[in-house]
Amino acid sequence: MASVWANLVDRVLRPEQPRFASCDEAGRAHSALVRARTDERAHALADCERRIETARANVFASGDGVVGAQMTTLEREWRVLHRRAATDDGALRDLWSQIAPPAWIDHPRYRDSEPALQLRAAVALASDPEGVERAEAAVASLAAALAPWDARAAHWGRRPRWRAAAMPAIEDSVVDIHASVLAMLGQSLAQNDAAPIVFARAFALRRLVLRAARRRKIVTRGRSLARELAHVAFLDLAWGAAEALGARAYDGTPVAAYPNPVAPLMELWSTGYLLCALGEDHTVLGVRISG
Repeated sequence: MASVWANLVDRVLRPEQPRFASCDEAGRAHSALVRARTDERAHALADCERRIETARANVFASGDGVVGAQMTTLEREWRVLHRRAATDDGALRDLWSQIAPPAWIDHPRYRDSEPALQLRAAVALASDPEGVERAEAAVASLAAALAPWDARAAHWGRRPRWRAAAMPAIEDSVVDIHASVLAMLGQSLAQNDAAPIVFARAFALRRLVLRAARRRKIVTRGRSLARELAHVAFLDLAWGAAEALGARAYDGTPVAAYPNPVAPLMELWSTGYLLCALGEDHTVLGVRISG
């Protein structure tokens, strides 16, 4: 089990992204195109403003106070140019349709990232279709596995939002999502003679995973991911022991009859992505970006 967790720690925050080179190249071309369009709009806006000032000066010079049709036309042109400069012209959506799998076209997963990070989010997510879909499936499985122990889990299986960040943040809503499972395991194992050995081994695994995660300098904002990994490792060993020992849940059903609530989170972490937030109306997954 220790080797399984050592391998998992090495995968955390390191998605495969097998299509990164081609997606990144397309993203760079997109950036160059946007810069060119931005410069073109800026020049057009500046030229329009110069013509407006000239027309305005002519109105004042005439002394009759009459504002001709030319001024109205110029002001309308300025409003159109300013609106185009201030809004998304659809270029990023065009890039998404170019680099994302066809089935993703109508679901721009980059949209929930901050505007300044949406381009890099689009590139990162389109670079790893299989990993992204595995991560989303893992969240659905996690919700199903936790549903018997936590009524809130019914909301967590919905299609998650994705947020890109150089340092993903783990919000308080993710803290202790397995607390009810751990409480059940503690009670179900309490009367078993093997319980002291089980928990001693679980604590040993927890320490090992915590050291490994800290050596790898896994950095996130908010809750420590290193402690989160170690906590779930403890639960993983305890759950496996409860299954092997025939332990029973509160209602007398064998623990082994329930889906493993640890496996989906381990599956998610193995994709290189993070569970960052949970709520009644959304689940947030994090993708780390660089540069």
